[in-house]
Amino acid sequence: MSRVNGLMMMLAALALQIGPLRRLSALLLALQLIPVTYVGHRFWEAESDQEKMTQQTHFLKNVSLLGAALALSRV
Repeated sequence: MSRVNGLMMMLAALALQIGPLRRLSALLLALQLIPVTYVGHRFWEAESDQEKMTQQTHFLKNVSLLGAALALSRV
């Protein structure tokens, strides 16, 4: 499943370079980042402080990418 997710993200990133597809691909990236971020980086469930900090860093990184994708899609 993660390979499909990675492939879809790469295709959407390439589509960002094509003018007419830019808004749609940015919106699709944003929509894809929501479940990926929630499921993949559940820092609130981490047991060690190091793991919690690592997962929280990745979670916040994805939130910032989500914001950038939404800005590109102009939603």
